Amino acid sequence: VLPDVVVMNPPFASSVDRSRDKHIAAKHLIAAAKRLAPGGRLVAIMPPGFTPERDAAHWSRACGLLTPRLALTMPGQVYRKLGTSVETQLMVFNKVQDDGEMIRARVQDLEEALPFVDAVAASRPEKRPAQRAATNPHARSVGPVPVTRKRPVATVAASKPRANAAIPLSFTSLEAPRDNTPVSDIYARYRPQRIEIPGAQEHPTPLVESIAMASVAPPMPSGAASSELRLPARLIEDGHLSEAQLETIIMAHDAHGRDLPGRFTIDDDQTKLTRADDNPDARAYRLGYFLGDGTGCGKGRECAGLILLNWLAGRRKAIWVSKSATLIEDAIRDWTDLGGSPADIQPLSKWKPDQPIPMGDGILFVTYATLRSAGKCGTSRLSQVLDWMGAGFDGVLAFDEAHAMQNAAGSEQGRGVKPSQQGLAGLRLQLAAPGARVFYVSATGATSVHNLAYAARLGLWGQGPEYPFPSRESFV
Repeated sequence: VLPDVVVMNPPFASSVDRSRDKHIAAKHLIAAAKRLAPGGRLVAIMPPGFTPERDAAHWSRACGLLTPRLALTMPGQVYRKLGTSVETQLMVFNKVQDDGEMIRARVQDLEEALPFVDAVAASRPEKRPAQRAATNPHARSVGPVPVTRKRPVATVAASKPRANAAIPLSFTSLEAPRDNTPVSDIYARYRPQRIEIPGAQEHPTPLVESIAMASVAPPMPSGAASSELRLPARLIEDGHLSEAQLETIIMAHDAHGRDLPGRFTIDDDQTKLTRADDNPDARAYRLGYFLGDGTGCGKGRECAGLILLNWLAGRRKAIWVSKSATLIEDAIRDWTDLGGSPADIQPLSKWKPDQPIPMGDGILFVTYATLRSAGKCGTSRLSQVLDWMGAGFDGVLAFDEAHAMQNAAGSEQGRGVKPSQQGLAGLRLQLAAPGARVFYVSATGATSVHNLAYAARLGLWGQGPEYPFPSRESFV
């Protein structure tokens, strides 16, 4: 979409929880300028600090895309009856090559502002029919259009609309798995063995796996929900998501397209599933996926990529659970590297335990310690998260550093060691959301097999002939 006109009133400052960005209005304006069609006009209510003298960096970036025509400083009293008394600027820009001067003035009221506005409004460049068709292929010319424009329209290209567009993530399944070449007595060079992804770039650093693992072929994806496999073209073409990372996203999405065999009820403690196919209250549970990549593979980016894939499919709520509050910076980095906004990720700690989460779409960042805690009024953080998710939640539920839930079934060491509250909270969260796309992430998750008690959504154990082991204990 390339609009001819943008009228905007961006936020003047972000909130405390979004790191007090005083340049947020300028960033909004620059983002809108990139989208504006050549020859178009942008009108914005901006903070008084957006001037070449006080914000040279952002002003220069904006003027690289637009030609400023009007900057009218308005007193705060103009908007007092609407609930604010902040001084503002009414600004007008054209997306043309123009040497004309910008009108800068300070007015005391709207009546004084009107002549300036009328003068700039009258000078807006008209578009020829050919230009309209170029920016809007569905438009039809119905007759001659009067042309009052004297100067040429800038040939400013839109910011690679094709590269930013989501395209199908196609791949070819290989019946005969590829052999990964040994590079030592211990390791083999890693490449996806069962799928080939056209146009995907190799990982920026060499990846290896043990020769023992390389000798076991991974499963072929079933193609479940493959129509939803869509990502921005540039992420694939420019290698922002490497071949190995895309393989993880494809395999996880494929697993999430299936359910665990059977239907289940939950016990009173909400920590254990019992198969009950004949029970009308029993529910189906979506299959999960475990990512065990080591350091350097970019597990955070793979997690962000899976969330983005679902985001583009319309599932715009996700939970990102991690070990410490400081890791939100890594999550924001990985999300923004793929084109997301930092504001999309918000920490649960931003809201009190007894306060409903007002965020609509977005990624809720939760630490394991916060998840197990409760407020003074007795309201648990877990119930607060579940209320935000809603009954039909089917977005990504990512457990980063999943080994933090390792004591979900207690300890084998000694007698009577109780399960950890942290592990139980993680278990309850995933069992309370049958439709969630559970994504376990840990480089050390299988160091002790006993610690995998929290991984209830992998189908490793369960009642019925479809499961390889009848219980978690027999699996261990």
